[in-house]
Amino acid sequence: MSQITIKFPDHSEKLVEENTTPLEIAKDISTSLAKRALAAQINGRVISLNEPLKESGDFKILTFHDEEGKDVFWHSSAHLMA
Repeated sequence: MSQITIKFPDHSEKLVEENTTPLEIAKDISTSLAKRALAAQINGRVISLNEPLKESGDFKILTFHDEEGKDVFWHSSAHLMA
């Protein structure tokens, strides 16, 4: 299986297996981060925590503290209320 390189906001990098999910990465960093995670971002594109990563690039776990994380939360909540 091939590996991809993800670059975190602090400019550190990590090699992960292709098809690793953002949730797996969050769990590897910290259980508390995994619990707070709402979505992820790869190269500026917001993705689900369960979407397998296929490309290298800038990577970020989104929580409610991030503007994009709040958008995901409110959008998902609106679907639940509908």
